Formats: sequence, structure tokens, C-alpha cells
Amino acid sequence: MTEQEITGEINGYKQQLEQSDYKVMKAVERIFSASSITDLLSAIAAAAKEVAEIISQRQTWRDRINELEAMEPDQPEAPQE
Repeated sequence: MTEQEITGEINGYKQQLEQSDYKVMKAVERIFSASSITDLLSAIAAAAKEVAEIISQRQTWRDRINELEAMEPDQPEAPQE
């Protein structure tokens, strides 16, 4: 992969992370705004259903970003004479 391809893919994953932030934050806000144990347990159960998959996906994206950041870009080929 070229440096441009690596950078493009990293930026794509970072954008996906940013776009999914609101789902996680919404669940966290619901948990921390619970006014009783019953509300808290309900919020935790709802969060588990709503964000379990996205949390897993976000980790996959972060792992891929780390892989890409560790990659050495391909050297461009010298022009043929």
C-alpha cells in the first residue's frame, strides 16, 4: 500500500469512529442519568443491546488503524527509462 492509501484508510476508520461516538455516548448518558437502581439496571440492559455490536466494531476499527500506522508504505517504482 502507498502512503496515500494507508492515510486514506486510516482516515476512513477514524470517520467511522467519530460517526458512532453518539451511540456510545447516548448509552453512557442514559446510565449516568438513572435516578434509581431500577432505572440504572434498565439503562444498562438497553445499552448492552444497543451498543454491544458497535463497541466490538469500534475495537476492530482501532486495531486496523494501529496495523496501518505500523505499516511501511510501498516505495514508489522508479520511472522506466
